[in-house]
Amino acid sequence: KVNSVTWFERDKFISGSEDKYIKFGQYKSSKVCILSQQGDPLSACHVDRINITISGHSDGSVRLYSPSQASPVSQIKGLIDRSINSIWPLSNQSQILVSSQEGSPVHILDLKMNKSIGKYEGQDYCNSSGKSLASAL
Repeated sequence: KVNSVTWFERDKFISGSEDKYIKFGQYKSSKVCILSQQGDPLSACHVDRINITISGHSDGSVRLYSPSQASPVSQIKGLIDRSINSIWPLSNQSQILVSSQEGSPVHILDLKMNKSIGKYEGQDYCNSSGKSLASAL
């Protein structure tokens, strides 16, 4: 079962699936390459500007991959104690939004520092200064 598919560079995609594979594919050529088989990737995305692939896993970890390496170049653990169901790069592409299940905070991860730099929570997903998540996008 495929858990997520994200498109990048117009005709390429990355997927995370229950068979523990993270796969790259190219739409026009039907070519699929396996990047990794680690953990249980529930979400995945590719950040073009820094050429890194990011996956969110059922153990709550976020893993960063270089396209040339099968094992993670970095891993962030302990941020969320539930499955990471969604990952979305922000416009500056050095930060990502990471979410779990309904009612859990949405975290902002800085990819250069490999840590959470903020979170949005509550009914309107606001941070500690009252700024809404929608205004951060």
